[in-house]
Amino acid sequence: MMYCRLMIGQENILNHYRGDYLSIIITLIIFTVIVVIHEFGHFYVAKKCNVLVEEFAVGMGPKLYGKQIGETEYTLRLFPVGGFCRMADELENNPNNKIGFTQATAIQRILICIAGPVMNIILAFILMVFLSMSIGISTNSVKSVMDESAAAQADIRAGDKIIEFDNHSIHTKTDLDFYKNEAGNDNISITIKRNGEILNKNLTPVYSQQTQRYILGVNLDYKAPMFNLTKMDFSNYSKGNAIEYIKDGYWNSLSLVKFTVLGFSRLITAKVNVNELSGPIGVTAEVDNQYNKAREVSYGAVLATMINLMALLSANLGILNLIPIPAIDGGKILIYLIELVTNYRIPKEKEAYITLVGFVFVMGLGVYIAFNDILKLL
Repeated sequence: MMYCRLMIGQENILNHYRGDYLSIIITLIIFTVIVVIHEFGHFYVAKKCNVLVEEFAVGMGPKLYGKQIGETEYTLRLFPVGGFCRMADELENNPNNKIGFTQATAIQRILICIAGPVMNIILAFILMVFLSMSIGISTNSVKSVMDESAAAQADIRAGDKIIEFDNHSIHTKTDLDFYKNEAGNDNISITIKRNGEILNKNLTPVYSQQTQRYILGVNLDYKAPMFNLTKMDFSNYSKGNAIEYIKDGYWNSLSLVKFTVLGFSRLITAKVNVNELSGPIGVTAEVDNQYNKAREVSYGAVLATMINLMALLSANLGILNLIPIPAIDGGKILIYLIELVTNYRIPKEKEAYITLVGFVFVMGLGVYIAFNDILKLL
């Protein structure tokens, strides 16, 4: 399984990596959590489909500890780099009414394969809801407008709610920041809601040398966290209700999925270079950078930052595994969909060959990404 992150429109921070061992440990924990959650999705649905799961492992390499519960052995392995769910391939006697993975129907195999990526997306949602509750919500409602700014010239006022930017729906500040920097200094349309009335405005974002970003000249309203994880002062802000935090977490997790899909589609269509991909080495570098920045605020801010990275990587892993490349879930799902539609099952030997070709491709790409990450650190 390959883990990578696509960095689009973001500053490359890898050159500041200092090789902190703590960052390596944190990265391993993050990868292990998101991979084990992924494998749990396969495990749970396989059990529901009556497929025999022989082993569910946390970690890789030599076995340190194992416990047999029912027909499944639960193991802890030496290297904390993910985990796996090992299902029986084919059973002759069908003990306890169990079947092997290859004996499951095409629909069952599709459900088992898709469950892993779905669990990663669910994890991203849960983490984003937790972040909304613990660090607050930056809304898409305008709190104030800077004098003589692009927003002021377009007659955007305090109390307006930004609902569209350059024909893209806006639900969070993350959406607005992304599309704003995508637009650059182009003249764009912006749709706002004011006292129940929908209004269309036109403006041109201005590049700020101070922030090195394009700005509109608006300050957005902020909701204080339900519980203060970072220990920052939120006394000037009011809290939202539980529904608002859940909705914000939902829209932010949806943004993670949306921008990940957009990133990979741009990679496939060659709109971005493959050098924009980062693997475990590059992710470790980013963890180190983010950790050191957050530590200047509080250790609660460190935790929030790492949770945010975990949500990002979980969404990335989920979407990546849905890409129809042999050897990963998406490739298997495609094969089983073809079987479902045509009623023709690819022979096991041919499926194994296709998987091998995909595995070689994925491993080759992983080596290239790792080499590219190392070059970025030099």
